Amino acid sequence: MGKIKKLSDYTTLDEKFIEVCRSGIKKFDEFTERYVELGKLEPIEQIPLLEQLKREHSSFIYYFGRHFSRISKYREAGEFLSSERKELKSTVISELIKSGTNQTQAEKIVYSQQKYKEGMSDIQSIREFLITVYEAYQYHLTVMTRSIHQSMSVLQKEMDNLKKL
Repeated sequence: MGKIKKLSDYTTLDEKFIEVCRSGIKKFDEFTERYVELGKLEPIEQIPLLEQLKREHSSFIYYFGRHFSRISKYREAGEFLSSERKELKSTVISELIKSGTNQTQAEKIVYSQQKYKEGMSDIQSIREFLITVYEAYQYHLTVMTRSIHQSMSVLQKEMDNLKKL
C-alpha cells in the first residue's frame, strides 16, 4: 500500500487512491479532446466514432463513480474537509490551553499558530485536489454525457435528412 496522508483520526487518503484520481482527470481530459476533434470530421464519419466515445465514456463514468463516492464522503454542507478543519482548530486550541493560555486568548491566537497554519496548508491543498476531481466528474456525468448524446441525435437527423434528398 502507498503512503497514507492522514487528515484526521477518521480520514486518510492513500497514494494509490490519489493516483487513480489523477489518472481519472487525465482520462476525462482525453474524452473532451476526442469529442472536440470529432467535430472536425464529416457527419458520416462522426456517428460511429461518437457511438464508440459514448460507450467508453459511459463505462468510465460508471468505473470512476466508485472513487467519486469516496470523494463525496469528504464533502459536508457543500464544503470539503470541514470536519478536518474544525478538528485541527480544536486540537490547536486544546494544546494552547494545556500550555497555560486561557480559552478566550487561545481562540483568538489559534490562527497564528504554526501547527494550525501547516495543517491548514495541507488541508487546503487536499481540498483543492478533491474539488478538481469532484468538478471533473460532475461535468462529465452531466454536461459531457448530454453533449455526446445531443451530437449523436443532431447528426442522425442530418443523415436522415440527407437520405430524403
